[in-house]
Amino acid sequence: MRLDYTYIFQILNFIVLFLLLRRYLFGPVKAYLERREQYIRERISAAENDREHAARLKEELESEISQARAKASEITEEARRASDQIRADARKLAAEEASRIVARAREELAREKERAFQEIRKQVVDLSVAVASQAIRDALDPETLRQVASMAARDIVEAKLGGKVYGGKVS
Repeated sequence: MRLDYTYIFQILNFIVLFLLLRRYLFGPVKAYLERREQYIRERISAAENDREHAARLKEELESEISQARAKASEITEEARRASDQIRADARKLAAEEASRIVARAREELAREKERAFQEIRKQVVDLSVAVASQAIRDALDPETLRQVASMAARDIVEAKLGGKVYGGKVS
């Protein structure tokens, strides 16, 4: 068997090429791949941090939204209570005003009734005086005649109202 130098040169060429490739190609490619791997790890880590931060923000926002809803509900309830209180106060004031108006109307009615009785009494007395003066003009003096007419008027009012008259009031 004969050793051929071409095989030896090929083996030497291969070894030299391998050493050159290892030194100038594999090293930089390996370093590039390591830098790329490190960059990807950093990006993954940053993405995870961002995701965790987003999750925290989401929880905070949900909490704030929940608090805002509770506050809005509280404000709505407070407004409803205030509205109910205002309505109740308005009803109370209206009832008080109505009772004052009714009381004033009753007082006015009583005064008008008393005035009407006084006017009727006066007219009855005057009419009685006029009639009696025609009948017994010379028999009695005017003061006695006025007392008789007043008693007659009282009797007429008592008969119409069905009660006794004391001091101008019917009982």
